[in-house]
Amino acid sequence: MKQWEEWQEDHCPRCDLPEDTEHVWRCQGRGTNDVWGNSLDILQNWLNRVGTDPNITHLIITALNEWRYDHPIQVDSVHCIRFLQAQEANG
Repeated sequence: MKQWEEWQEDHCPRCDLPEDTEHVWRCQGRGTNDVWGNSLDILQNWLNRVGTDPNITHLIITALNEWRYDHPIQVDSVHCIRFLQAQEANG
């Protein structure tokens, strides 16, 4: 908002940290976790509605949460293969 000259400061209105594009997505200020969770629920419902394989849906939601909460993203090709194999083994 500061870059667009809408605000004089670059502080996030939710947590008061300097705000940039990445911060908008990762902010942990009040209410943001609820908004994030609701948004992922909407995404998951849409993925299910359009017939996305449940394993792929799970991996997308997992990766987005890991990224948002700054956890190492474990969703790589080896992880995907192991996850899918485990799903097949469990029926």
